[in-house]
Amino acid sequence: MPQWISAPAPGHRRIDVVGGNLWGWEAFLTVFGASALASRGPMVVLDLSGEQITSELARGAVASGLDVDIQMLPAELADSDLLTDLDVPSLVDIFIESLHGGDGKATRGERVLDARLLGALSDRLAAGGLTMPRIAAGARVLLNEPSVGEALSPAERADLADEVFSEAYRTQSSGSLRIIEALADSLGDLGLRTQRRPSADLRCVSMSTTWRSGTGDFLADLVVAWAGRQIAADAEVATLVVAGADELAPRHLERLSDLCNRRRTRLVVMFRHLRETSFQMLGAGPVVFMNLGNPQEAARAADFIGREHRFEISGLTRTVGGDQTHSMADSDGGSEGVAQTAGRERGASSGGLMAAPSRSWGRSQSQTRSTSRDWGQTVTASNSHNWSDAESRTRVYEYAVEPRVLQQLPDYAMVLVEHAAAGVQVKAVEINPEIPLLQQTDAEWPHQAPPISADSRQSVDRPADADADADAVTASWVDDPRTLPERDVAPHSRERRKR
Repeated sequence: MPQWISAPAPGHRRIDVVGGNLWGWEAFLTVFGASALASRGPMVVLDLSGEQITSELARGAVASGLDVDIQMLPAELADSDLLTDLDVPSLVDIFIESLHGGDGKATRGERVLDARLLGALSDRLAAGGLTMPRIAAGARVLLNEPSVGEALSPAERADLADEVFSEAYRTQSSGSLRIIEALADSLGDLGLRTQRRPSADLRCVSMSTTWRSGTGDFLADLVVAWAGRQIAADAEVATLVVAGADELAPRHLERLSDLCNRRRTRLVVMFRHLRETSFQMLGAGPVVFMNLGNPQEAARAADFIGREHRFEISGLTRTVGGDQTHSMADSDGGSEGVAQTAGRERGASSGGLMAAPSRSWGRSQSQTRSTSRDWGQTVTASNSHNWSDAESRTRVYEYAVEPRVLQQLPDYAMVLVEHAAAGVQVKAVEINPEIPLLQQTDAEWPHQAPPISADSRQSVDRPADADADADAVTASWVDDPRTLPERDVAPHSRERRKR
């Protein structure tokens, strides 16, 4: 194609991204995130992948003059505002839902008991501040465990020991209290910040843990709950991206999706794998499929895209024949004959009175011989050729996109699938961040739109018929290659161009 055309993203509907690797995710966030920031406004990105895939997007936003705020967890828990301005009921809901959100075996009674314990504990500590160190220290007091440090005052310890629950009640609930204490203690200094962080055009919360653990999963659910509070309290958030949602509880994602839908905030959820849980989440809006190397996941994706009827060639018959005839006939003949004639003649005559009579006789014989001969040759030749082609078609019901196609997608390619009343619409989209850097002169392609330049203030032209609320999945800004290090993705793109 002589030019790149932007792929419009539909309105405020939710978008699910499935598959791919971290390189592809970084490219997607760079291209899509830049366009969303330029066309829609403030964005919040929850990076739960553990690999800081928002760094390129953040550098580009800073280069474009936008305000960027990044929280690195768990390294910056003390400076995080995940629990800032929370009252006791909100803290209890967030904590307990994060504790039991993904546990299908937890009964309602267990959740209610944990909420009762944490609620009573938080009520006693609310005056001095609801922080994770104070909650952990209070749980140790209820468990009659030694409390180290000065997180609680002597009056608070005495109040918890004497006024909250009986000794028998605490003994029976010791299992739940120990879990609450362990989780609260593992979150370190979370909650010490008393003021919300400054507002920014791009807010990124990145999980930097290398290995997923129980604490990491619990913290990820807390981050999702914090994002829900941001959406509910701040109508300026136009786009929310959750990258690495495979381990999140489905009901948390459903509640977040409903909240974003009511606030008309676009939600983008990114899954690394198409497992049973993530497969059940699809269908709320357009779905983007990136590389799915696992054959079972590719087959699931093909099933989701759907099948379609079409006529395919079921048989092809070709007949070629010929006939050749050659004949020759010779004839040779002749005749020979002999004719023989013989005869006699006699005669007498008498003269007058004075003449004497006369007599005559004769004999004749003739013989004729004739000979004839004839010959001939007759040659007859005939050639004939015949051929025929026959084709038969059968109506089949097969995949609109074969699983092997999804298994062979490059890192920076994806398939955008939308189910509409007219049928399934499938588009191939390229998300290589280097595309906006392409320089194509008007002399080379006189029929194309103005070329995309490296000017950070120039945006990509949108199609005339694009929806007013839809932004293009194409970067509206680019990094200046003179000030930023060379991207590691360049070798991949050059290799693809060679192919």
